[in-house]
Amino acid sequence: MICPYCGNEMELGFIQSRDALMWSNTERLVAALPFTRGELINLADRPGSGFSGNSVSAYCCKQCKKIIIDFNKTT
Repeated sequence: MICPYCGNEMELGFIQSRDALMWSNTERLVAALPFTRGELINLADRPGSGFSGNSVSAYCCKQCKKIIIDFNKTT
């Protein structure tokens, strides 16, 4: 993928977490309980579990220090 900011080639990789990967429209405290209010977008490519964690494929531009994620590829 070509970086839309600088035009250089981006490297495909993964963002991984032991817990959920979510984007939120508000900053909130991170807790063990699931998110219950506000707009949320699940970023994970596939459902994870407590044992396997969650991951999403992402492109990284090391020149611009930008990450691009295409979220919810399975839906």
